[in-house]
Amino acid sequence: MKQLIRQAREHLLKLERSISMFEKVENTADLFQLERLLKKIEDSVEKVNSSDIKQTVKSWIEEKQNVIDKQKKDFGFKLVSQLESSLKNIGLSLKGSFPTLRTKFLTLKIDFNRQNITIWYGPEQEFLGVEKLHPSRVAKKIEELYNSITNRPFNENQFLGMLYTAYQRLLLWKGLKEGDKVPIIEILNELAFQLQEKDFKINPLREKYKGYGRVYFSYDLYRLGRKTYKDMILELSVATMAMSKDRSKYLWIPTNEDGNGTIYSSLTFKKVSK
Repeated sequence: MKQLIRQAREHLLKLERSISMFEKVENTADLFQLERLLKKIEDSVEKVNSSDIKQTVKSWIEEKQNVIDKQKKDFGFKLVSQLESSLKNIGLSLKGSFPTLRTKFLTLKIDFNRQNITIWYGPEQEFLGVEKLHPSRVAKKIEELYNSITNRPFNENQFLGMLYTAYQRLLLWKGLKEGDKVPIIEILNELAFQLQEKDFKINPLREKYKGYGRVYFSYDLYRLGRKTYKDMILELSVATMAMSKDRSKYLWIPTNEDGNGTIYSSLTFKKVSK
């Protein structure tokens, strides 16, 4: 009997301490800390045997959660408004609905619990980074990422020539014939090697490697206006639903600057019909 009474008292004391802690920091802590404290109170009240106390505390929790939810919503609107203003200053617009937003071909996922924004290339196709929920910092990060993708030097004829060379090398290696399809990611691997400086090819150390990944390849294929090289024409094949589950079998390529695009699995060069 004494043990049951002792346990009941301990649960009540723990519940009291948790509520006191919440009330102490309610006006100073951030919304995420308050939610964690409410969860702690909710867990504590479940161990209390008194139905009256349970009901009273649960009603109190619901009331506090409603206040927090409204504050989170207000915070979200304010955050999006500030981010929209910051992006406008660098010539970018913001689209979408909270918590998933878009600017150009970049997707922004707002996570209140982690207090950050995850930035993706395309519709969550390629991870680009994470930034704290600070509008000006996020805008600066987006500007850096966008410029690093779009402002690279680009020569269409040179790029097509390198694509064709990569394609020919894979045909030879795989024992395929002209016009056969080759996996697009294998083309990327060949292309990345071609782009390396002579120093890397002589001594392939990490510090000598010139990065060229999925995002750059995707954007270069998008901004490639010409599709013919000598008497050959470049063709891309759309990936199947099954292929879309394996990143090694497809590549997302934008169809415009607004983030629309298609996933492709392979490419080929075919003779231009006369």
